[in-house]
Amino acid sequence: MSYYWVQEELEDFAAPQIKADFTKFILWELSFEEVKFISKEIDNMPMDLLEKEYQQCPFCLGLGRNNEIAA
Repeated sequence: MSYYWVQEELEDFAAPQIKADFTKFILWELSFEEVKFISKEIDNMPMDLLEKEYQQCPFCLGLGRNNEIAA
């Protein structure tokens, strides 16, 4: 599910860890076609709403490995 990451307050926390070799991952900006592909299994996500939200975002990031979207 697509989501917005917003910092609401500052607390101590354990940083999320990638369980595999993080040097094998890349960060890239997702196209709308890629966002549609990873969202196609979401039953309650209308594509017109997804496109509207995508167009309003300054950028949409994905984490990839072996030329596939991992997150």
